[in-house]
Amino acid sequence: MVKMGIEGRRVYRGVLPPSNSQTRWAVERSKGGLWVDIQGNKVLVLGGPGLVGMAVCRQLLPLKPREIQIHSLREEESLGARDELAPEAGDATLSVSWGDIFGMTGNHPRLAEIRAQGRSATDEELELGLNAVAAPIHGADGAVLATVCVSGPKFRLTPQRLPDVGRLAVDAAQQISRRLGFMATDDGTRSDPPVAQPAGSAAR
Repeated sequence: MVKMGIEGRRVYRGVLPPSNSQTRWAVERSKGGLWVDIQGNKVLVLGGPGLVGMAVCRQLLPLKPREIQIHSLREEESLGARDELAPEAGDATLSVSWGDIFGMTGNHPRLAEIRAQGRSATDEELELGLNAVAAPIHGADGAVLATVCVSGPKFRLTPQRLPDVGRLAVDAAQQISRRLGFMATDDGTRSDPPVAQPAGSAAR
């Protein structure tokens, strides 16, 4: 349950931060709870077009966020929610995204970057003080079977170290994938291995 508006610009535990680390979140312990400063910041609302999502957006707008990103599985849902909220938005920007962000489909802003780098990182987005980076392990058919994940406290795994650690994770994941029979081209897509010829047969 989300509890909002107690101090005019803060929201109680329950609203997810945006899916990137560009926004600095002012977080403090207050009255035994975790508080996130909304005013002037960006908020990602997953399932924004739903009944709960729209209610959350309407509760957030009076807190004067810089931007609310409305995300859903389908494009028309995100666009419809944006159009419905536009008269209430005031100075806040209403951006949209759609697709299965966990299945790596759709137009989520981070997907192109993740695909190009072959890895994904989190900068305190899942848990305060925890950073992590992960790269996929592919089976022979190209399906993702597992990941190589490196995590640690932010004071050790700093944002500056994430790219270097990420490259090591990608290298390790690629080595494991090759041992499982996965063959990738230079752009990271799957390349089918040559079909083995039966013993004693001549190539045609």
